Amino acid sequence: MPPADTRTRILDRAERLFAESGFEGVSLREVGRAARVNSAAVHYHFGSREALVEAVVLRRMEAVQRRRRELLDALVAEGAARSVRRLLGVLVDPLVELVLREPRAGRAYVRLLARLYADRKADAYALAMRHFGEVHTELGHHLARALPDVPPPVLARRIALCVQATLATLADPAPYAVARAAGVPPDAPDAVARELVDFMAGGLCAPAGARGDEVAASASDVRSARAASPASAARAASPYDVHAPDPGSLVRAGEQERAG
Repeated sequence: MPPADTRTRILDRAERLFAESGFEGVSLREVGRAARVNSAAVHYHFGSREALVEAVVLRRMEAVQRRRRELLDALVAEGAARSVRRLLGVLVDPLVELVLREPRAGRAYVRLLARLYADRKADAYALAMRHFGEVHTELGHHLARALPDVPPPVLARRIALCVQATLATLADPAPYAVARAAGVPPDAPDAVARELVDFMAGGLCAPAGARGDEVAASASDVRSARAASPASAARAASPYDVHAPDPGSLVRAGEQERAG
């Protein structure tokens, strides 16, 4: 079998195993056995376990990110980049298209992304941001401009929840079965995605909640930054700016608050 076919077979089996058992729970030996090659062949094509993980993640994500770029650029060109629902569509729709195009492999890949997103190790975050960060940062900037009354720390946490909800929903076939039982047409993933976007839009647009003093202080900081200079205003209003905490640090901060 030609080397290219061997490489593809290794990627296919690694994707399925990583989605099922996580990145730490799968050895190169197990990948080789599933792909019907020896460990030397896996090392030959990828060099290391880390390189194999990166290749598996990038194989489908490059097309997903290109599609997100197309959708986001189209929104900006239309002057519609302040529509929260359409901005959320930039996040959700390319993954829905993948699941519709390749139901089994697409859901397995989304499960793999969910594991990557939940992995709090620094190398996993570095991998995600190195390859996916640009479009997501820009999307965060547009959401911040569309929702100026939501304090940046609150918006950052809500965006992180939206990402988690998207991955969990699209990776799970159960909502599609429920939709079919309710008489939804065969394009169930798309129908579920529309409900998901409505749900997430409601959460993003909701008034900032009950922790009044903290939220008011955050909002006051944003207003002060806007008054000081456009540059500082952009930083204060952008939850995914390079100076802002990544979703993992927000999760850890929430855990510390609950522990306190």
